[in-house]
Amino acid sequence: MNDSLIDGIENTNNPLGMTFALAGASSTIAGFAADFAQPIGPFALYLLIGAGIILVVIAVLYVLWRTIRPRLRSPFIFLGALTIFSAATVYLQSTAGAEAETKGAFATLIKPLAALQKNMGLLQKDIADIKETTRRTADASERTAKAVEKVAKGVEGLGALGGLIAAPKTIADYYNNALVYERRGDGLSARKMLERAIAQKSDAIDIHGKYISLLKAQEGLLGAREIYAGLARANPDNKAIAMTKAILQPGKKRERDLRALIGGDNEYGPAWFEIARLYSADRLGDQSLADKRAEKAALEEFVKADKNGGLYKHFLRKKLIDEWRKIVTARLAPYQNRSTALSPVAMSATPSNSGWMVHMTIGEPTRAIRYRVDNGEIKDTGHSNFINQATGAKQPRGFFQLPLSTVRAEIDIWYDDVRGNSQGPFRQEFDAANAHVAHAKNILENITPKWVSGREYNGKFLVYFTHLLSYKCGLQAINYGVNLDVPDQRWPLSPCDAKNPYKVGSGKLYASYGEKLTTMSVQLTYADGTKSPLKQFKFD
Repeated sequence: MNDSLIDGIENTNNPLGMTFALAGASSTIAGFAADFAQPIGPFALYLLIGAGIILVVIAVLYVLWRTIRPRLRSPFIFLGALTIFSAATVYLQSTAGAEAETKGAFATLIKPLAALQKNMGLLQKDIADIKETTRRTADASERTAKAVEKVAKGVEGLGALGGLIAAPKTIADYYNNALVYERRGDGLSARKMLERAIAQKSDAIDIHGKYISLLKAQEGLLGAREIYAGLARANPDNKAIAMTKAILQPGKKRERDLRALIGGDNEYGPAWFEIARLYSADRLGDQSLADKRAEKAALEEFVKADKNGGLYKHFLRKKLIDEWRKIVTARLAPYQNRSTALSPVAMSATPSNSGWMVHMTIGEPTRAIRYRVDNGEIKDTGHSNFINQATGAKQPRGFFQLPLSTVRAEIDIWYDDVRGNSQGPFRQEFDAANAHVAHAKNILENITPKWVSGREYNGKFLVYFTHLLSYKCGLQAINYGVNLDVPDQRWPLSPCDAKNPYKVGSGKLYASYGEKLTTMSVQLTYADGTKSPLKQFKFD
């Protein structure tokens, strides 16, 4: 016993010493009263049993629950003193002879106390009443014992609430104790508990996830890799160990090992979750379209595996499964309204008198663009002098030229994404006839507000169709109506000159009317057979 504790006991001005003094006095009075009431029932024995059991419960709580220790000290001291005094009283009753078992030890040894018992009428109680009282007391004692047992079970369950399990046996017990030690800052003890759980061939993902976090903190990444390499050799069929070993690997090797672990059935959900993480925005920051496609595919495989039961059995804490499911649902949500499976490359072509200008639109930032025509040489488009803010590098040119004589071609396109990974080839089909139609539709329906124009000249009103004729390579027919809502006439078209696609030609260019027109309705039929919207043009 140290000096401070002795000082506390000897000096009752000290709070701890005062507690000992009060506990001694009150336990003495309680024990004496229990012994004095011995003729009614063995209250000293009941007091001993009750105080002893509650003392044990408080002792367990004191060991497990650090935060409430200060509040447990006073009741612990009081019950300890009461237990000691009650035990002494019961011992005296058992050694003072048969009379002590009836009257109590103190009444037997001190005659005036026996007279006081008699004057109070305690000994004249009817024996039947005494037996009934004793029976009721015994029942109450039994109920108290059951209540205490219930409390004890609750104490045993404190492990799940943050207390240590005294004699861990199962994987769950060891994992619980590891969590408790970790919260206390005792990483070494937590690691030992997890190692004992793993030694029982645990394949629970959450146990290994907790273990590698401790290993990386204590041994570093290389140390953790070495330990799991050994575990994998010793447990070749344990998927949780194999997956954790894969997670510790660098770069592409990590994904390769995870996919090898999944195998042909695709039902090992935890591995799909980790593969999806490799391509997530949380891991990469800026995702390329290829990253998004890979993430989406892995998340969808995770959902399939979960539905087929490939998830639940691999976890110790089912709460962690719910957390994973919420993460997957949130990460899949943005993909519900868009497709990442479509080609990210779109191509259009604009004719000129010198050739076709082929424009490429790519759905993500690029570092370089390459193309090949009809399986020929792969060419780089080069770069402009503009800086792409997404990559920090010069913006690659998104166009190249084809000879105007080109009628059809197969064009393959590659590009380097934001991380410099090559994507492609993405094959695009070039058809000059379709390109003329697409170009005419874009200009006439999206850019040009008026298809025909009119003016008064030399007493006549002239309506010009020259603008429409400039795009005749993409047109099949021009239908119009004078002061009518529905076209009833067709304007003559000369053949398209493929070498000079914008040439109006020597055919009819305008119509002449004797008076000013109010309106003209026009509808176009394109070379592919589709029709434009019907438009009304007013002449001011």
